[in-house]
Amino acid sequence: MNTKPQLHLNTWLKTTLTASFLFVFMLLVVAQRVNAAAAPANSTIGNQATATYVDSGSVSRTASSNSVQTTVAQVYASTLNQSGSKTVPPNQQVCFPHSITNNGNGTDTFALIVPTGGSLTGIMASSTATYYIDAVTDGVPDNSTPLTSTGPVAAGATFSFVVCATSGTGANGATGTIVVSATDSQTTAVPTARTNTVTLGLAALTVTKSLCLAASVAPACTPVTGGAAGAGPFKVILSYTNSGSTAADYVKLVDALPTGWVYVPSTDPTNKPFWSGSGTALTDAVGGDGAAIDYTYTSGTRTVAATITQVPGSTTGFVSFFVTIGSNLPVGVSAATTNTATYAYSYNSGSTTVCVGSTTVIDNTAANRGSFCSVGGANTNNVTYAILQTAAVAANASATTAGLTDPVGPPADTATVTSAAAGATIQWSNYIWNRGNAADSFDVSLPGTPLNGSTCALTPASNCTFPPGTTFQILASGGSATLQDTNGNGTPDTGNIPRPTYGAGTWSCPAPYIMTATDVLNPASVEYCGLEVVIKATIPAGAAPGNNSANGYRVVVEAKSFFNTAILDTVINVLTAIAANSVDLTNDKSVTGSTPIVGGGNALVGDGFGATAAAIIRTVTVTPTTSTATSATFNIVVNNTGAAAGLFNLTGALAARSNATLAAAPALPTGWAITFKAGACPGVATITATSSIPKDGNEVVCAVVTVPPTSTSNSGLTQPTTAPPGDYDFDFTATIQGGSATDTIRDRVTVAPLRAVTIAPNGAQSTVPGGAVTYNHTITNNGNVPEALSLASLLNSQSPTYAWNASLYVDTNGNGIYDGPDTLISGTSSLGADLAPNATLLVFVRVSAPSAAGSPPNTTTLTVTYTYSATGLTTSATDLTTITAGLLLDKYQTLVGCGPGTAPSVTLTAGVPNAPWSKNPIAAGSGTRPGQCIAYLVVGSNTTSTPITNIALTDQVPAFTTFETGCSPVAASQTSGPLLMGTTNGTLVTYSTGYSGLISAVSNPLSTTALSPGGYITMQFCVKINP
Repeated sequence: MNTKPQLHLNTWLKTTLTASFLFVFMLLVVAQRVNAAAAPANSTIGNQATATYVDSGSVSRTASSNSVQTTVAQVYASTLNQSGSKTVPPNQQVCFPHSITNNGNGTDTFALIVPTGGSLTGIMASSTATYYIDAVTDGVPDNSTPLTSTGPVAAGATFSFVVCATSGTGANGATGTIVVSATDSQTTAVPTARTNTVTLGLAALTVTKSLCLAASVAPACTPVTGGAAGAGPFKVILSYTNSGSTAADYVKLVDALPTGWVYVPSTDPTNKPFWSGSGTALTDAVGGDGAAIDYTYTSGTRTVAATITQVPGSTTGFVSFFVTIGSNLPVGVSAATTNTATYAYSYNSGSTTVCVGSTTVIDNTAANRGSFCSVGGANTNNVTYAILQTAAVAANASATTAGLTDPVGPPADTATVTSAAAGATIQWSNYIWNRGNAADSFDVSLPGTPLNGSTCALTPASNCTFPPGTTFQILASGGSATLQDTNGNGTPDTGNIPRPTYGAGTWSCPAPYIMTATDVLNPASVEYCGLEVVIKATIPAGAAPGNNSANGYRVVVEAKSFFNTAILDTVINVLTAIAANSVDLTNDKSVTGSTPIVGGGNALVGDGFGATAAAIIRTVTVTPTTSTATSATFNIVVNNTGAAAGLFNLTGALAARSNATLAAAPALPTGWAITFKAGACPGVATITATSSIPKDGNEVVCAVVTVPPTSTSNSGLTQPTTAPPGDYDFDFTATIQGGSATDTIRDRVTVAPLRAVTIAPNGAQSTVPGGAVTYNHTITNNGNVPEALSLASLLNSQSPTYAWNASLYVDTNGNGIYDGPDTLISGTSSLGADLAPNATLLVFVRVSAPSAAGSPPNTTTLTVTYTYSATGLTTSATDLTTITAGLLLDKYQTLVGCGPGTAPSVTLTAGVPNAPWSKNPIAAGSGTRPGQCIAYLVVGSNTTSTPITNIALTDQVPAFTTFETGCSPVAASQTSGPLLMGTTNGTLVTYSTGYSGLISAVSNPLSTTALSPGGYITMQFCVKINP
């Protein structure tokens, strides 16, 4: 039998618009993914712990753990909607509408199982059933292309289709069924099949429902599938066709409107209900439309009802009315925006009345013949209206209002710190408010401003006007933990900020989110949820005092919607002024008073007097030798122009260099060194700070820049070097100890052009006793000839007393990470093929510390021989490894069951927990599906030789998870060592299932309980991935 879809009267226009509707439909499918309740598939769950403590010198310090990450696995679930029943004449095509909803947490594709065999029974047994798309959900095929699959359906989205077949022959009232079924891509969650019933009848009425643009001229329809809340009016068309040979009597159409559809009454001057049979507008009143139709609207039940006295065979018609879409509706398709009408009718077969509705009844009761039969109602197709998500955000300095008309710039968008000294760290509390109509996460960034202080704002300059070298941090609420990236796009974000929920007579937002203080019952007011974000700025010690020409210093913080990246808002964080400092560095001459005196030994501007910025004060030219290092020296006069005596720390850094073959400033080229010596040049003992300099006094020190040697081969070719030709500008800085007074003077070293193979960089790391660190070294041929590389002497680990060990590996797999496939190099070995000019080779030095404490720092030297022609040259790099003195934090995780008593045990061996605790990322799998649990363990170790106190350890319940009591230890056992969960006053805190926010523990009592040298603390808890 032919099952090619027969397009009904209201589909002639739809056929030409199918492509557009399919596009809109797919947009709706995609748009709904944000509202999936479960943690999204392949999202990353991660966090890291932070602790503050006080060391033996009464200095408050901060330590952070490594991050741990778990990838959420995909779960598969779906619902196949709506069985149906219809009465048709023999050999008539019949179509039944269906939809399948993806209830999983990730995009899925569903196979539509074509009904055959036992899925076609009775009068449908010999038919052929075919699926077609019904994107506009009017129960009619959108085109004539058969379907076997839904294509990708986003989490929470719905795909609509119809199944069509041709009825067979038989007696009046004979029946048959079409069973519709589907499977997901993993065939793990097969939805319940749906059964459609077909009945043969002399009168065969079908009714389809459409939601259309108001301007649609029925029966034609320009379908509406979704849009904004509050939209409309839209036209609802109930189209009916009697394809039988006998009249359908007392046709009753009933449409109980959902709460999200608002009926437009017949008194509206423009949008009135209409019946094709009379060609006139209808009224809502009972009996107000003549004998041929009885049309009513009952407001109490929100029900439209129309009873048509008779629809002759082989005729069509429609009833239409208007609705608007309600406001404050949830995003996506919900019960409030889903509608199905019902219909019932009767017809005469000889002396018998047949009643057709949800069932077919032969009614011979004389009283019912020729009148309506109350047998329920058959369903029309399901019509949905998808509320599209809209994004909106306010970023400000208010903890109580989201700013309905959030202005750009002061005062509502500005957070201000009045004053801070150079070298100080300041912070602002910013608040990010979700003003959209659904949960959304917001990326938080400093646009155009690197956090590492390399510069302020790149573009536009107005985004940041802090002094160069200012570093920034973006922290979570409370300012103790780093703001994490929960949506996986590489930028810290707020996590999904929800909409407020109503319960127990009040509106609320779940922790850690806060809610606006406005009154939601006031129609002019709207409640929002928001999150505090803390921005910290560390002003460089050398920052000049001032107020930036009375403009203050500002940095712009941007909050950008993850759902719609075009939606953003900014808040401006301002420091009004940087407090004045009083130290001045000069070359050769000293400062007298506040102004230079011409003549004598007093410094002028050309000697560095005052704020000289990047001006070059002195230039020394050196010619490197072929075998020994050379030095450039500068007389630096530290002038204390402050109000009190002080000692000044001395530091030097490479500020700029004209040769592009070396690492960028401030990294020193390999082999270069900066030291300071007491007294005028050449100086005597090496120092790192001045002696105490009285007010208006000064002290002369000698800054020594060591330039490494180079070599020339017997071929006469110029070789590369660690000191290629060019100008090298050095910043020499003096900073008062315990304060922010600082000044910098810039001097230049000029070097001649020579070349050599280099190893960079020199390394410096810390580890714990028995620990190990890895140094990355890049061997670079900066010359113009290939070099054969070999290791004449593998590694020199300078550890005369303690058992330090070092090993060398080549990055065999080229992934830039020290891992298993990398090749161990031992003895005198070649490093492979010749190293071409400008080529590099990455090697790893793995240094293992002795298990006993007390070892001095270890220097490991890697020496490489490079050979061209018959001449062999060498180059080397050094790695400085020290034993850490402080609180070392390590973070571990493992998958666990969620039930009571499933908390994993912990046994520490040298501070490392037993298996299965691990720092490694957990890949997606059965244990990372929504509803599964992850246990976290933080281990802190005192690596100092003295006790530490006032420990405050903080962790975070990650985004997409909540605290789970069952797999967490009982509160008293969640910590070990001198820690108590969550309080500073000795009161035990119990976290409950469902909690989200910070997890913290502190020393108990705070100021007297110490962690002994070599001692450990632990904190353990468990979270459940949001189902």
